[in-house]
Amino acid sequence: MTAEIDRRRVLQGVAWATPAVLVATAVPASAASNTVQSVTAGGLIIVSQSAVYASNVLTVKAEVAHTGASGSAPVTGLKATIVFSSRYNMPNQPPTSVGSGWRYDNYTFTSEGKIVFNFTYLGADLTTANTGSAPLQATFAGWPTYLTSIQVGAAGTSMNIPVAATANTTATQTASVGWNSAGNYNQGQYSFELRHAGPYDPPAAAATALELTATYNSQKVSAPTQTTVGNWRVTPLGVANGVGTVRFTYIPASLAINSSTGSATALFSLINGNTKAAITFTGTYTSAGVSGTVPSMTIGSN
Repeated sequence: MTAEIDRRRVLQGVAWATPAVLVATAVPASAASNTVQSVTAGGLIIVSQSAVYASNVLTVKAEVAHTGASGSAPVTGLKATIVFSSRYNMPNQPPTSVGSGWRYDNYTFTSEGKIVFNFTYLGADLTTANTGSAPLQATFAGWPTYLTSIQVGAAGTSMNIPVAATANTTATQTASVGWNSAGNYNQGQYSFELRHAGPYDPPAAAATALELTATYNSQKVSAPTQTTVGNWRVTPLGVANGVGTVRFTYIPASLAINSSTGSATALFSLINGNTKAAITFTGTYTSAGVSGTVPSMTIGSN
């Protein structure tokens, strides 16, 4: 006859007979400390802005960048505005172009009656890796001759938080460079003087990188022997097909808006001093980042 087995005793015996085994399991440090890594919102900054008036056209440029700690959230839905400081001095029509990467949307008015031109960025979201936007370049034709200060604004969203930036710039007129004097005093003796020709109200930017190119009949005269005349460096460029060429480079860094002194008189000689010959000048310069040309001038006659 088989005795009835007590279930509780069997379980007790198994528990006693089985050795205890301890298993160590690695726990991630973050789980052990309950630390949660946080992401901060990104921000915006306008890293460059300018406004230049040339040939009856105003061009406003601006570039927006992401600002924030490494790994901060991107800025999405980037938009920009251009606001003119005076309601009496602003464009009377939308921009004719805005540059690649941006779209002109519309214009609105502030409570003070100032016009606001609105733009939308079409590029990728701004991040700590993709920091800069494509430059906004809005061109307004038919701009009035008197200028004003301009505010460029940018706005977007980062982690559902509105972020914005503004920067101010003043429109700058480009220089006009003209002839203050030019003459042929004696056979083979020539002089010239250039001047900054404005605009004067408000003052235009200085003229830089000023150069003149002179051509002459090489069968009658030869290049100047001077290496400098006045504030100009003289560089003969050679002769081709009976025409000699000389470059005059303005030595100072810029020609400022000062009509009383100009560039200083440059007096030079074309060798064979008793021979009559004409010399023709053309020139180029830069003002506020815009290229300009000096009106052509011929001194003397053949």
